[in-house]
Amino acid sequence: MSGILSARTYLRRKAYMEDDNVKLVRRYYSAWNEGDPAKIEACIAPGFVGHTGTQSFDQSVLIAHRRQMSNEFTKFSVHEEDAVAQRDKVVMRWTSSGLSRRRDVAIEIRGVTIYRIEAGAIAELWDVRNRPTTPPKPDPRSRTKPRSGSIEPNRTAAS
Repeated sequence: MSGILSARTYLRRKAYMEDDNVKLVRRYYSAWNEGDPAKIEACIAPGFVGHTGTQSFDQSVLIAHRRQMSNEFTKFSVHEEDAVAQRDKVVMRWTSSGLSRRRDVAIEIRGVTIYRIEAGAIAELWDVRNRPTTPPKPDPRSRTKPRSGSIEPNRTAAS
């Protein structure tokens, strides 16, 4: 019986591994928000590959992207909305926000990233996000105020 795990032991170890993987991704988000390349690199595995859209990138491009975000935005940060882990994967739904230095306008980006964890580090990620949005501006011709998060005022068919 020494080489065989009980179902309970297996499930407990699996839960700990998944919890550790979520903690790793949260550490990565914290390092990203601090803008500290050394802390970001500490979360990334050698041979890291990232995917967004049709492009793939390595660790150096990831770090350069973070520097670019610091140059383009003030108060830039990423916040976890949801996290789901299974085996070596963590799926994180997130929101990022910041203030554009060029246009002096607040932006918000929402996305979902799948992380593959290997030996306690992020080995691969797949990133999907929307285009940056700004808070909606009210239509001066309308007497109806836009609802929070809506793009256009709430209009009925009679309008």
